[in-house]
Amino acid sequence: MVCICNGEIYNFMELRAELEARGHRFSTATDVEVIVHLYEEHGEQSFERLRGMFAFALWDQGKRKLVLARDRYGIKPLYLANTDGRLSFASEIAPLLALGAQARPDLQALADFLSLGYVPGTATGLAGVSALPAGHVLTWHDGSGAIGPLPSSNLLSAISKKPFATRFGFISGRMSHWLCCSLVVSIRV
Repeated sequence: MVCICNGEIYNFMELRAELEARGHRFSTATDVEVIVHLYEEHGEQSFERLRGMFAFALWDQGKRKLVLARDRYGIKPLYLANTDGRLSFASEIAPLLALGAQARPDLQALADFLSLGYVPGTATGLAGVSALPAGHVLTWHDGSGAIGPLPSSNLLSAISKKPFATRFGFISGRMSHWLCCSLVVSIRV
């Protein structure tokens, strides 16, 4: 397996300790190696455990499958181009253009930028290049791909098993500000 990553995995030390306790052996001290071992252990479901800012590509040689993933907030970019049935990806647009991606302007993206001050969604300003959405995974196998959200633990399911007052952190009839913000972030991500 091979993994390249732009970014950081903040909780890699915790994850590494868990994986080492399960018998995984690491050959480096980097945070990126944790991604490979997590994937070996639990496949794409393991990505829910990653905390940080990242965009990575993982090549599973055994399954001949490419997995691209982007952090939940989209801090690190990951651009895609499909040129002649070939998927290309990079953390910048210039390499994709060098590989033959079309440099034709996306007029809707330009209009959005001029009116909103940013380009929304997966648009990039170039018709031949798109961005992997924040918090999403692309799997590419045998010449076709699928994009879906990053796996995430079901926070609401876990919370709903507790009594109402403790479930929502009510203290003297008021909701804890921290818990309220945490719920909003978790639900939107």
